[in-house]
Order: sequence, then structure tokens, then C-alpha cells
Amino acid sequence: MDDLTNLFGPGYAATDLFTNRVGESEALADALLSHVERLVDGKATLSTNERHNVLVYYGIGGIGKTELSKRLERWINGNLAGFCEWPTPPVFDQPVHTVRVDFHGSSAVNPIDVVLKLRTKVAGIRRRFNAFDIALAVWWARARPGLPLPVLRTPSGFDVNGQITDTIKDAITGAHAPLGLAPVGVRVAARLLAAARDHTLRHITQRDCPQLVRVLEAADRDASPAVAAALAGLLSWDLERLTISEQPLIVAFADAAEYIQGDRQQEKLFHTLVRNTPSVLWVVTSRNSLDWAEPTAALALNQGKITWPGLRLGTHEDPRQHLVDDLADADVLRYLAAASGNAGIPYLSQAVTERIRAGAHGLPLYLDLSMALARSVAGELNPTLFGQPLPDLAVRVLADLPDAERDLARTASLLPRFSADLIAEAMGARYGDAERLCCRSLVSHDGHPLFPYRLHDAVRQAVTGEDVVQTGAWSQRDRRSTAEALIGALRHRYDTLTDDAVGRLDILELVAWVAAEQRLRLPWLLTALTDLPGLSQTAERIPDAAPGTWMWHVRHMFDAWRENTAQARRRHLEQLLTTDLPDEVRHTATRHLAYSLRTSNQNSRALQLLTGLLKDKPESDLLRYQVARTLREDYRYADLDAFLAANPIRDHTSAQRLAADLAFDRGDVVAGYEGAASRAAALKTQGRFRVALENEIVALWRGALAGQVTTAECNDMIDHLDRYGTRLSLRTAFAAKAICRLADPSTLPAMTSAADQIMAGGHGYRGWREWTPMVLHGLRHDNAAMVAQVRSEWLSKPDRFGPNYRVLDRLLVFAGHQPVLPEMQLGTQEEQARVATRWTSLFREILSR
Repeated sequence: MDDLTNLFGPGYAATDLFTNRVGESEALADALLSHVERLVDGKATLSTNERHNVLVYYGIGGIGKTELSKRLERWINGNLAGFCEWPTPPVFDQPVHTVRVDFHGSSAVNPIDVVLKLRTKVAGIRRRFNAFDIALAVWWARARPGLPLPVLRTPSGFDVNGQITDTIKDAITGAHAPLGLAPVGVRVAARLLAAARDHTLRHITQRDCPQLVRVLEAADRDASPAVAAALAGLLSWDLERLTISEQPLIVAFADAAEYIQGDRQQEKLFHTLVRNTPSVLWVVTSRNSLDWAEPTAALALNQGKITWPGLRLGTHEDPRQHLVDDLADADVLRYLAAASGNAGIPYLSQAVTERIRAGAHGLPLYLDLSMALARSVAGELNPTLFGQPLPDLAVRVLADLPDAERDLARTASLLPRFSADLIAEAMGARYGDAERLCCRSLVSHDGHPLFPYRLHDAVRQAVTGEDVVQTGAWSQRDRRSTAEALIGALRHRYDTLTDDAVGRLDILELVAWVAAEQRLRLPWLLTALTDLPGLSQTAERIPDAAPGTWMWHVRHMFDAWRENTAQARRRHLEQLLTTDLPDEVRHTATRHLAYSLRTSNQNSRALQLLTGLLKDKPESDLLRYQVARTLREDYRYADLDAFLAANPIRDHTSAQRLAADLAFDRGDVVAGYEGAASRAAALKTQGRFRVALENEIVALWRGALAGQVTTAECNDMIDHLDRYGTRLSLRTAFAAKAICRLADPSTLPAMTSAADQIMAGGHGYRGWREWTPMVLHGLRHDNAAMVAQVRSEWLSKPDRFGPNYRVLDRLLVFAGHQPVLPEMQLGTQEEQARVATRWTSLFREILSR
């Protein structure tokens, strides 16, 4: 049917009269026919070495590649019939489904977004995707803790989420899976991995798909974007299990690939997605050709000319790479003749037409801007107004906009994408003016949930480089002050989205982009980026920046979280700290290195780093608390007392939490519980939910020991953590529940089994969380062998220590065994005796419940 999208719009665009490009449409038809033949012949499969599933259109900015991509998608879907010169699209026994991936305004590839789009398009009532859905559940539980899967529905309304849930439940039925659990929770993920290893998954076996266990283990170990890209291979594996008549035809349009071609890591993610989906025809538009078949790319992408014979330049058989040429003169003249005297455009004389034709060089964007200029002129058009180079034309069109819209357009030029209300708020302008600007041909709409608009790259670059002598042109000082206003508006949006980590990251990515472009130094941005959950996800979204600038240093710090292991991240940070860094970047990198060292029981090194930071910032409550916490976890109580005397913590809830920790160490478990609970509540009011949850878990454990929490509260926390995906915390919640139900001998085996299944994924081994309830249950139910077993297991792993191991050690002494840990000094002998008495009384009280 005819395209009526812009029928009532304010302008008349060359892209609306998209002419020529017949050859490009024929190339897509030929590529799709060839692709279908390979599908039927069984050659477009994972097992084949060669890939022939990429069609590329490349050319200079302004040539109309994005519009070509959109038109090709609508044409292949049968939505351009009778509107242009293109032939009838090819018809097949089953419909063609299309997917769009737009890289405009972002230098990062989001593989999970792409594979979910593909999964939605291939969904159907009688189609099952066991391998993909199982791996998706494990990956999502690790990478998106606390977030549900997005709502996935086909155009017909088919519930894809429900199908994924059913697949997961079916896969582990008979493996003691509680069907009421969230399908992407950590417990279900652990059961899926265990069942895959044990060959007890239903409907799929390791013999069927040997790659499944490897992907599951990789997702469970480090749910990185690279693993998400590997999920595409499992989706292809599932598709290959279907008969050829059942396999859907998928064409994926990837637009503006030049945004990711400057970063080989990001391009490699896209390359992996494409290579892992041989049954999908990819139509890529970019300013640059793809060099995947060239020797220069072989090392970076681990593939080369053998895999991509069709991408070698000079190949003549589609699918291949096509240079998008200028529009032919005949098409330019046809467009200008149709535009003359229509849609608010004055009559175009022959002289004006010739000036525009000569200046356009076949660029559709040039024609759009020329018509915008023509509409702005009152009366007869002077031919000398037309024919200037594209940057000059863009600046001239901008100068002829109404004052308010002109400044709003210059504001928009500072961003890779924007919303009407964002630029209006930053400029203190009317929203109506911003919305009118967004309707002009200068602006494109790409459907981003928060920032759906963007200026064409060529226009943005022209505006950025305009000479200050132009009417209304901005100086660098103007651009910088407006950039700061934009950042203020973005920061306000960030502060209001306290429960939307995805949206917050989208906002911070824009802030980082502006900071990189304008060479700004924003310490608050560094804090906000490191406060977001999932530092690996954040690292992928940090834009590149000019060497030596503040954002360049920030990006290099975040490169640590592109590493796959904690040890590799520590090495990266240690190397980074040998270089010259801005103070806040050095402090942040050092602090996170200290946290990682403390987690690996390297407390002395962590303490050295933290005390060094505190010397630079002696008033920092955060650093005072972290030094004190490290001293406490290393049992250096005398040093801690001296430190706090000289460095009191002024923040009330931080000081209260530390006091609660010390009270807990001395046997005042109720005070230990109350302090952690208060700290959690305070952090929640500040929107710091990740750290608040850590305090809630501590409070739950201590509350269970003190008799202050119930089984129902433990169950609520277990369900919350199952969605949030914190394995150690989930094990702590199981331990708390086991203590709350000490009188029931059946509780301990169930909780221990649940914890063991989580640990089966390579996430540690039994420790105080499992051993403390085991000793208490052994004492309560006269099972001396269980108590002895705990001590024996601990002695076989003597590196286990920390405050909660001190509690376990006291409990074993209470049970009649020799201590495992050396005695620590908590004060005078009298105080030591009082502490021991408190713990003895607590253990007796717990056993009497």
C-alpha cells in the first residue's frame, strides 16, 4: 500500500519521493533468493564453514543509506506496492519477517537486545526453542539481576514470554524444580545448569547439543555481552531442528554500522551475532564497507576470507557489498519538478533547479535541505541562494529557522540522540518549538524509548563546525555552556529514575558522550557510573574520547570490567595505577582495587590502598568507613579503636553500622541486627538499593540468630534474591531460614541442598553459611557426627576466616571441640570472658526455641 506516514507533515522530503535505487532493490531480491536456496539445500547452517548471509550497502554520509534501509524493509514486507519504481518483491511459501537494529548514536552493541528481537520474530505456537530459552534463563539471571524479561509478543499477539517460561519449566520437571519460581531466577538457573551437566534436561540432551553446557557454564561464570552473542548460535541450533517448511524467513536490517566499526571489540560482538545466525539474511548499511574478509580483520575477529567469501570487494554474486551511488540526474530533476509549487515550496525556476542539481551531486539530504531553504524564502527565489556545499547549506538552513528552533537545533547537535523535552528544558524553551523542530527534515526518528530523535550526522557535523560569523552561530563558549545545561537536565532525569537501571545507563551514556565531545570533567558522572549495578554492562557503554582527556581516562578505567575474571581486573587496575591519571579516576580505581583485594582475603594490601586514599582525602566518611571495615574484618580491634578515635565517622548510619558490627563480634547480636537494618532503611531512602540489599542480608542473618526475624521474612528475602541473583546472599538467606526452623529436622537438608546446587556452578564451596546451621541442627537433634563433619570439612580448607567464621568457631567450642582459629583479643581478660558468656547464652537460647 502507499506510504502515508508523512502525508500530513510540514515538509516535502526527498526521502518521501525516494526515486531510483532500483539496483539496490534488485540486489536485495537476488540476495534473498540465493539465501532461500541455501536454506533449502541445507547450506545455511552452523556446521558450514562459509557464510553467505550478509548484504552490505555503503556510501558517504547524506547519500540516503538509512532511508534506503527503511525502504528496503518496507518493500520486502510488501508495503511499497505502487509507490515507487521498484519491482514486485519476491514471494515465498512463508512470509518474510524483518528485524531492525539501529546503531545510530551509540558505539556499543547490545547482543541480548538483538537475540531477543530474533527470538520474538521466530516464535510460533508449534515451535520450541529449548536450547536458547534454557541458556537465556541462565544468562539473564546472572546479567540482569532483579529485572524481569521485557514483554515479548509477536505482531499477532503471541505470548513469547509465556512460551519461554513453559520451556524452562518443562526442561527441569522431575529435577525437583519449584514451578512457582521466577523463570529467570538464580535458583532455576542453577537447576538448569546442574540438569544439563547431569544429562537430565528434558527435550534436549548434551549429545543433541554439545555446545549448550559450554554456553551455560560461560553464562553462569561471567554473563558478558560475548556470551549473549553466543546465545544467537543456540537460537540457530533450535531453528535447524525445524523442518524447512517450518523455518521462518528472517531478514535483519542493521543500520549505521559505522558507529561500531571504530571499536573492534564492539564490531566483534556484531560479527559473532551475524556469524552465529547463518539462517538470517543481514542487510547492513554503513559509511564504510565491511573488512571481515580482509587479512587486517582476521586477527581481531578470528575469521577471514574463508568464512566471508562474499564480502571480498569485487565479488559479483549477491549477497555482497554494494557502494551506494548518488541519485541519477534524471531522478534529481524528477524530484525537483514534483516538489516545485507543492507543500509550501515556491515555484522552482530552471535556474534554481539547475543550481540545486549541480550542488546536490545526487545526495537526497542535500535536496531535503534545499527544499527547506526554499520554503523559508518569501517571494521569488534567487538562484544564487542555492548550490553551495552541503555544510554551508546546512548552516544556511539552520540560520533561516525561527530563532527558537535554531537554538534548539544547535542544542540537539551536541547529542547523538535527544528528546524534544530534553532540549527544551536545557534551553528554557517552549516544548512546542522543540516538537516543531522534531518534525523537520533535519531530524530523524529512530524509536529509542527515552531519546527518540537525532540530527542527521552530516547536519550535526556542519552545525558543530559552523563559523561564528554566521547569523546566530554559537561560539565554543556557547556550545560548552549549553552542554553543561544539557548535562544538568540529564542529571535531573537520572536522579528521578531510581528504580530503572537500564534507563539510568541510557542517560549516563549521553552524559558521557557530551563530556567526551566537549572535553568536560564531571566527577559526579564517575560516581554515578560506578554506582550502577553491573559494571561490565556499564563498561560497554562508555564512549571513546580523545587521548589524554578526562573521559579517555574514565574509559580506560572501565576497561578493567571488560576482563573476564576478578584476577584479570585487578591486574588491569594495578597497571592503570602506574600511569598519570586525574585525581578522581585514580581514587576510584584504587578504591575498587582495594574492594577486590579485600574480597579475595588480601586485607593487608587493601588496607594499604585505602589508608593511602584517606591521607589524600582525610575528611571522606566513605574512606573512613572502608578503612574501619577492613580493620574489623582483619580482627585488628586495637588498631580499629585507635583509628576511630582519630577518624570518627560522621555519617550516622555508617557509624551505626560499624558499631553494630563491633557489637555483633562481642556477642550483642540484637544490636548487630538493628544497626544493619537501620543502615539498609537509610540507604533505600537515598536510592542506593544495591548497597541497601547487602545490609538487609546481614540484618536477616543476625536477626535469625537473635530470634528477630521469621520464616516468612526469610522466604520473602529468598524470593527477592532469587530474582536479584546474588548467590552468596541467597546462601545466607537459606542459612537464616534453617536457623528459624531449627526445630524441624527436614529444613536443613532442603536448605543445604539448595545451597549446594548454587555452588555446583563453580561458585565456591561450603562455608560458614552452611556449617553454622549444620552445627546447630546437629546439637538440637543429637547428631554429633554432623558437628564433627563440619569441623573436619573446615580443617581441610583452613583459609576460611572472617567475623562469621569466628561465630562458627565459638559454636564448635560450645559443642565440645577445640577451636580452629587462634584467639583474638577483644579487650581485657574480663571482657573476653563476658563476650564468651554472651555467645554461650545465645547458643543455648537458639537451641531452646
